[in-house]
Amino acid sequence: MTDPARAALDCGKTVEELSLYLAEGRTPPDTEIETCPDCLNALENLARLGGLSRELLRHDSDSLAPASDRWIDRLMTAVHDELRAGRDIPIQHPDPRVHITVSEGAVRALLRAVGDEVSGVHVTRTRIDGDVETPGAPVTVSIAIAAEWGRPLQELAEAVRTEVFDALVRHTDLTVTAIDVTVDELYADPTGKDPS
Repeated sequence: MTDPARAALDCGKTVEELSLYLAEGRTPPDTEIETCPDCLNALENLARLGGLSRELLRHDSDSLAPASDRWIDRLMTAVHDELRAGRDIPIQHPDPRVHITVSEGAVRALLRAVGDEVSGVHVTRTRIDGDVETPGAPVTVSIAIAAEWGRPLQELAEAVRTEVFDALVRHTDLTVTAIDVTVDELYADPTGKDPS
């Protein structure tokens, strides 16, 4: 199995390089990284992951058994998969001479950010299935979430579905036929408050 931290993004930088750069406070500034959309997306996701990890560690450090190597490998593989730029998604423009695309990775980052804005939800995975490179072709979106314990799961899933659909309509020309939201984890409120 390849080490996900050493796998390269489409631009050639590795998750390990970007993680070290982030850990050093992004200093000295690296213009190659700071001007690369793939690297900036990866840095944003790594910073977000670091913040969530620290929050969860503070909350659970005394009550959880140590994480297995298999779990950490799965986590790093998921992080690597989320950072890939993926396919080019065309955006229509009235001038036929203008060709605009947005990377699948950027759209997945948008889905994650929009889903994370729903109170009581952390997006854990996103996927876009279908031919995103052909305008008008039907696509489906799958989003896996971690939901706060005690919250009504159907309401959370519907809120995520609505927000994601609205964002896709606003920012892409994708023809979305379905948005599947799966709750694959539950978590406790880090403040210890009862959600009811």
